Amino acid sequence: MQDRRDFMRKYEGYLVKVNALQTEWTAALAMHVSECIETDTRRMIARWEFSVV
Repeated sequence: MQDRRDFMRKYEGYLVKVNALQTEWTAALAMHVSECIETDTRRMIARWEFSVV
């Protein structure tokens, strides 16, 4: 659980930095959380969250 919190803190910091670069004429592209996590890990988390075995 602590790993998730650490990851989300770092991700929030990343979003703040990327959003600071956005202006009216430029749009910085921020990665979605799902793009930061491997497919197998996402699948495992989804199964755990929804209690699907």
